[in-house]
Amino acid sequence: MRPGRRARRPACLAGPASNGSATARPPVSGERWGKQRSTRLDLDQGVEYARRARGRRGRPATGWPSLTPTEFEVVRLVAEGLTNPQIGARLFMSRGTVKTHLSHIFTKLDTANRTELAAAAIDRGLPAGGRSPTG
Repeated sequence: MRPGRRARRPACLAGPASNGSATARPPVSGERWGKQRSTRLDLDQGVEYARRARGRRGRPATGWPSLTPTEFEVVRLVAEGLTNPQIGARLFMSRGTVKTHLSHIFTKLDTANRTELAAAAIDRGLPAGGRSPTG
């Protein structure tokens, strides 16, 4: 490049500083960087756009039906007496991930510790195969 000349930024990096547009945004699905429309949304359109990213939750927030398949598997392994490192090794996840799953499980099932959780799982008749019981 010649002395005294600034390098041009690629169109995909062009923002308010380079092209004077105050509405720079990432492309919408199907759009290419640099080929963006420059439109502003009114309040209703903005709210609709923000809400479309997350649909209605498909499962309840608490109780046994609220557990994900992975959380059911963690409960089953806790009921078998495995430790967090053993559960992590079995499910190919870190200790921290197991701990996070347990925290979510304790909250959803309103249990305080592993012993209560194991007792609840046994009372529930959680099958040894890892499939979630219905109901």
